[in-house]
Amino acid sequence: MFAKSITSIAIALSIAVVLPAAQAKAGSDVDINIGIGFGGGLYGPGFGDWEFDEPGISCAEARSIIRHRGFHNIRALDCSAPTYRFSGWIGFQQYTIKINDTGRIKRIRRV
Repeated sequence: MFAKSITSIAIALSIAVVLPAAQAKAGSDVDINIGIGFGGGLYGPGFGDWEFDEPGISCAEARSIIRHRGFHNIRALDCSAPTYRFSGWIGFQQYTIKINDTGRIKRIRRV
């Protein structure tokens, strides 16, 4: 592990010394990152910007999920998040389907 880190540092330094420095054009943004194998492991609430709220799926996306599960003649009964309610058919049998705004089907009930 330590030898790998030393090797990566040596490669990075040799590249920096060997390659001539090119003149950057105005307005260009150059960013060079060299990972040397230290750190990491501190992930969770309060560590970085990875925590963000994603909006849930739309009513149309929920309908598409239900259609891909084999339902047809799908009709929206309630499109208010966080739980959508639909009516749909499989064959000649009608069902009501509840799906949450994360895309998980919560209930399928035969009518």
